[in-house]
Amino acid sequence: MVRYVFEHVVLPDVVFHSPDRIARLFDTDSSVRRRELQALLSAVRLRCLDHRLLSEDELEPLMRPYGDGEGDTISCSTCRIDKHVIHTMVMPPPKIAPDAYMVAITQAADGQAMPGRYFTLELALTPGRTTMVGRSADGSRSDTDFGPVSGVENFVSAVARQLR
Repeated sequence: MVRYVFEHVVLPDVVFHSPDRIARLFDTDSSVRRRELQALLSAVRLRCLDHRLLSEDELEPLMRPYGDGEGDTISCSTCRIDKHVIHTMVMPPPKIAPDAYMVAITQAADGQAMPGRYFTLELALTPGRTTMVGRSADGSRSDTDFGPVSGVENFVSAVARQLR
């Protein structure tokens, strides 16, 4: 439940409604990055509690894999491909579908107002397979069979192909 709220509710909300926060999440200053990650994890906690999805006792152990924003449980990187900046987060290993191995957030490289896109590489229901899901601000969605997990570089390349 916590992963779902983080990967499928809170992060897309940032991408589509608060894109200024993306820069802080991928800042080269680790203290800025930690503060933003802590704020996002607080949003997950509040959403789970406010909607009575979980009690505080149930929530606490589920938050542990994400740490407190101090550790390296989620690694972040950024690259530029063509006219796009692709920010990637590698998540703790997923246990059930649709938990994500990785997420990618895209923005225009030149600072122009371009709708961001949000991608997840998710554990699929079929054993040994993954699904890449792309979401846009207008609510449109694309699902692609991705095969086995094969690293951040392959995920970023697949995201770049979707942007062409």
